[in-house]
Amino acid sequence: MKKNTSKAVVYVGLDVHAETISIAVAEGRARAQTVGTIPNRPESIRKAMKKLGSAATLRACYEAGPCGYPLYWQLTQMGIGCEVVAPTLVPVKAGDRIKTDKRDAAKLAECYRAGMLTAVYVPDGAHVGAARPGTSSGSGQKGSTAGAASAEQVSAAVGPTTARRKSLGPGPPTMAGPPTIRVCSPGGDVPRLP
Repeated sequence: MKKNTSKAVVYVGLDVHAETISIAVAEGRARAQTVGTIPNRPESIRKAMKKLGSAATLRACYEAGPCGYPLYWQLTQMGIGCEVVAPTLVPVKAGDRIKTDKRDAAKLAECYRAGMLTAVYVPDGAHVGAARPGTSSGSGQKGSTAGAASAEQVSAAVGPTTARRKSLGPGPPTMAGPPTIRVCSPGGDVPRLP
C-alpha cells in the first residue's frame, strides 16, 4: 500500500465481509487500483487506512449489509469521511455478471469518485439496539440483553405488531371456494349470470 503524500482526495472502496475487507483506491482520473484484502478487525483497518494517506484526504464507502455500521463508526472516529451506500443503487453494466471482492471494491471506489452512489442513513450507536431486539447496542451480537429494546421501542422501530395488524381490519377479500368454470353451449347461447 502506497501512502498518498499529496493533498488530492483519495476515494476508497471497501467490499466488507464478516472476516475480510477488500480495499481499492481511486486517485485523480486513473482507474481504481486494488490495494489488497485485510482481516475485518479494528486494528487492521486502522493500519490500512494510515498507509493510504492522511485522514483529511481519504473518502471511504462501502455497501450496507449484514456487517452493520461499526466500520463506519470507526472510520469517522478516525476523521475519515465515510458513507454507507445502498447496494441496490450501485450502477451495474448490462452483462457484467462476474463478481469478485476486488472488482466490487474497485467499482465502489470509481462510482464514489464519480458521485454515482446513494448514501443510506446511519444511526448512531444508541439507536441500533432499539432496531434489533435481543442485541446489545452497537454489538450486532444476538442473545445479549445488555441493551435489549423494550416492546414499545421495537414496535416503533419495526412497525405494527400482529395484534395491531388484526385491529386494523381484514386484509384483501379472499375467494370463498374454487372458481366457477362456465362453458358456452355449442348453439352459441351464453348462460346469463344471476
